[in-house]
Amino acid sequence: MEERSYWYLDNGPIDVPHWTDVTPYEPEVEGRTVRAPMLFTTRDKAETELRSFDEGEADEYLRARRELGEAVWNRALDNTPPHEVFEIGE
Repeated sequence: MEERSYWYLDNGPIDVPHWTDVTPYEPEVEGRTVRAPMLFTTRDKAETELRSFDEGEADEYLRARRELGEAVWNRALDNTPPHEVFEIGE
């Protein structure tokens, strides 16, 4: 049987399945927010989510700049690699 691949969004590849680093999906279940790794069954679906993620960055930048200040937020952006799509096997 051929091994399946999955795709995820993150700032870099993970070496081991330490899912706290992977961009999470945070649905509300029974009134509580649940963090789960966002995995995709096709690269195309992952790239679609990445585009959606990128489209929201302008609004997120403005919100964070208001809350943290422009200098702090710009420094954080300068030191954070962009999200990319990565593949992982089963």
